[in-house]
Amino acid sequence: MGGAPPVTITTTPMVAAGFDPDGTRVLTAGTSGASLWRADGAAPPQALTADPVLAASFDASGQRIVTIRDTALGSNEPGVSVWDAAGNSVTLTTDDVTSAEFSVDGGQIVTAGPTGVTVRDATGVAPPIALTAASSYDATISSDGSMVLSVGTAGVTLWDASGRNASTTVTDEATSTAWIDEGGERLLTRGRDIAVAGTAGALTAVAADTVVREVDRGARSTLISDTLDAAIMSSDGSRAVSLGSEGVTVWNLDAPGEGTVLSTDATYAAAISADGGRVVAGGFWGLRVWDTDGSAPGRALSDMNTRTVAISQDGSTAVSTSWDGEALVWDLDGDPDPVQLPAEQAFQVLLSGDGKVAVTPSASGVVVHWVETGESVTLEDESAYGVTINADGSRIVTTTGTGVKVWSVRSISPEPTAVTIDLTGDYLLATAIDPSGERIVVVGQAGATLWSADGRRLATLPAEGLEGAEFSGDGSRLVGFGSSGVHVWQVSSAEMRADLDRRLGGNTYSDQECAVYRIEPC
Repeated sequence: MGGAPPVTITTTPMVAAGFDPDGTRVLTAGTSGASLWRADGAAPPQALTADPVLAASFDASGQRIVTIRDTALGSNEPGVSVWDAAGNSVTLTTDDVTSAEFSVDGGQIVTAGPTGVTVRDATGVAPPIALTAASSYDATISSDGSMVLSVGTAGVTLWDASGRNASTTVTDEATSTAWIDEGGERLLTRGRDIAVAGTAGALTAVAADTVVREVDRGARSTLISDTLDAAIMSSDGSRAVSLGSEGVTVWNLDAPGEGTVLSTDATYAAAISADGGRVVAGGFWGLRVWDTDGSAPGRALSDMNTRTVAISQDGSTAVSTSWDGEALVWDLDGDPDPVQLPAEQAFQVLLSGDGKVAVTPSASGVVVHWVETGESVTLEDESAYGVTINADGSRIVTTTGTGVKVWSVRSISPEPTAVTIDLTGDYLLATAIDPSGERIVVVGQAGATLWSADGRRLATLPAEGLEGAEFSGDGSRLVGFGSSGVHVWQVSSAEMRADLDRRLGGNTYSDQECAVYRIEPC
C-alpha cells in the first residue's frame, strides 16, 4: 500500500488513545499518566497528569478532557477529573469509577462504577445526581442529555438524567388510563375512581377527572370533571371522545370548550380515527358512525348489541364484536353490509392502522384475519390476554400466565412464528408494542421492561406502581401509568439520530443505546 508512513507518537505502553474532534491532537492514557500530543508528532507532549489513568476522552469541543484514575494501575486514589486547555483540573469525585462520558454539550458527565451511576456537573459546581447505587460498569448519556443508559448487575437500565424517578413524571396522582398522541407531546389521562364510606357506612363512588396534559410544557386542563365516563384520544391529539352511561361526546382539544354530544344512549365502546374526523361507537342499542366535522348526522350501522369496536387510522374501516361473540367488518365509505369474520365467541377485536389485519381474542384462542382476502389463522388455541398489534399488523403480542409471545405475521403462508419471552414468577398486567413492531414493553408487578421483537431485554423502566403503558404513534415516547401516576420516557428521537455525526470518533452510541433509541446506522 502507498501513502505516508505512520507517525510514532510514543513508544510508552498505553491503555487508551484517541483523536480530538478536529484530528490534530492525540490524547493518551496509561500508567504514565495522560498526555496531549500533536498528531504529526512534531512537538513534545503536554502532560496533563503523571498519575496513572485508566481512561481519558475529549468533550465535543475538544477543549476539555475527562480522566479516570485507577488504583489498580498504581494511582494513589481513584476518581474522575476534568481538564481544560490550559491544563487546569477539577476533581469531580474520588469514587471508584470504570467509565466517564461527556454529554454532547459538554455540560454533564455520566460516571459508572461499583458505587452506581451518577450524572455530574462538568464544572463540579452543581451537586451530582445519583441515579442508582447498583454496581454498574458502563453508562452513556443521550445526545440531548435527557436520558442515561447503564449496564451493570441489574442489566441494562434506562434512566432520566435529571433523576426524577427515572422518567418525566407528568403527575403523581393515581391514574387508570392514559392516551398519548403521535408525537408524544399531548396526553389524555383519567384518574382513578374511588369509593368513600358515607356516614351510614354506605360506599359512594367518587369519580375522577379526565385531564389533557401537555408533556413538554407541563400544562394541564380538565376536560371532564367528576365523571364515571371513559375517554379516548385520536392519535394526532386533536380530539377526544368520552363515553359512558350518559352517552358519547366528542371534544376539540385544540380549542377546549363544551363538547359535542353525539348520542345520549349509554355507550360502552368507541373508537376514533387518527385525525379525529370520524367516531364509531356502540352499546346495547347497536353501532353508529359520526363525522365529527358536523357535515352529516350520525349513521346507524347495526342494531345488534356492541361489546368492542376498532377503527382504521383513515376512518374507512371498522370492526366490532357483539356480546354473543360475533365479529364484523364494516366498510364505512361503501357497502353498508358487514363482512363476518370467522371468530368464535370473540370478546375483543383489534385492527391494524391500515385496516388490513384484524385480531380476535376469545376464550378458545387468538385468531388473525386478513380483511381483504378473508383468510385467517389461529395463533393460540387457548385464551390469551393483553393482546396488542402494531401499526401494519405484521407483529402481534399475546400474553399468558408465564410470559409473552411476539408473533411475526406477514401472511397466512408461511405460518406465523413466535418468539417467547419467559417471565415466569411475575404477575403480568399489560403489554404494548411500538408502531414499527420492533420493541415491546411488558408491565408486571415486578416492574416494566423494554424488549426487542427478537426477545432481547433492552432496558428496565424503573417506576413503581405501573399498571399499563402505551407508545406514541411515532415511537418516540412511552407513557406508563398506574398508582404512582403518569410517567413518560423518551425512547427514540429524531434529534438524537441527527446528532449522531457529532458523536462519531470515540463517542459513538453503545449497542444498547442504538437498540433503545432505534438509531440507524449504529
